[in-house]
Amino acid sequence: MKQFLVITFLAVALSALVFGQAINKKSSSKAEQEVIKMSGEIIEAFGHTDIATLDRLLADDYIVTQSFGLTSKAQLMDLWKSGRVKYTSASDKDLSVRVYGDTAVTTGILTLKGQNPNGDFTVNARYTGVVVKRQGRWRLVAAQLTDIPQHQSQ
Repeated sequence: MKQFLVITFLAVALSALVFGQAINKKSSSKAEQEVIKMSGEIIEAFGHTDIATLDRLLADDYIVTQSFGLTSKAQLMDLWKSGRVKYTSASDKDLSVRVYGDTAVTTGILTLKGQNPNGDFTVNARYTGVVVKRQGRWRLVAAQLTDIPQHQSQ
């Protein structure tokens, strides 16, 4: 079941990049602002298990890396569509965005709450996301999640 939670968490983490972050817009580039906006949309979609929005914002070849292995977008979509995993809230903090042309790297801390067959769960993790601009649209293509132990301060 831990794998189940981590898969869920990874999907969110990747994506979970920006909701409610305060960024100095004067010092941010247009590309940074676009990535921040897209990241906020991903976090909001995770918070409501909005499958259509997640499908649109995660690249078809999206992959998330966790301690137990890799999970593809297709695997995540199957999990969400089956109803075995449902998110009730998602948030992130300490967002950092670095843009390199049509690629951006995001980092932060993700908190995801939801339900699975074992009951309620909460995931806290540090994440790194890779976002790529394809055909004029930013999409999350890869993410890596690292659990934050409960006793460790965030």
